[in-house]
Amino acid sequence: MLVCAFGVAVIAILLISRSGRVTLSDNTTIQVDPSQIKYRVLDPISSAQKIFVTAKSSEPFNIYVFLEKDLAAVEKDIQADKASDKAITYRIKTDSANLEAMIPANEKAVVGLSSAGGKKTDVKLKITN
Repeated sequence: MLVCAFGVAVIAILLISRSGRVTLSDNTTIQVDPSQIKYRVLDPISSAQKIFVTAKSSEPFNIYVFLEKDLAAVEKDIQADKASDKAITYRIKTDSANLEAMIPANEKAVVGLSSAGGKKTDVKLKITN
């Protein structure tokens, strides 16, 4: 049975600096069980933005960055532990990742995590722009 934690973690950590630039800063640890997919959803902003995602764990995991509108297609690939042509960027079966993704204006971005080794794992996740 696959458990999805989709709406649980909508990121609202967007701060507007004096220059009007929207700043994203999210630093958390996410526990991923073998039968789960965990998601972090980033709210859209009015201009395109490059995001940086770093992740680290003691056990193998899969990480995908994609647009929310592509969730159904990417989710199938996450469940199969394989690459997704709908993902902007991804790493599979890794214990660390440093990813960059260009997110179009007015689009929600999603970071998806799953266990790749059949074991529960804690993934330290950092998302910035």
